[in-house]
Amino acid sequence: KAVDIVYQDFAKAFDKVQLKRLVLKLETNEITGNTLKWISNWLQDRRQKVG
Repeated sequence: KAVDIVYQDFAKAFDKVQLKRLVLKLETNEITGNTLKWISNWLQDRRQKVG
């Protein structure tokens, strides 16, 4: 039997995402209106911890 394991270090992955850039990217992928507002508001001033 073969077993594949993938390890990824997410500790620094999310602190580099700029909210404005993410919102623009979502808009270009046709995510707009209330959905975009909800995502933007949910991410505003949010802290993430990856342990």
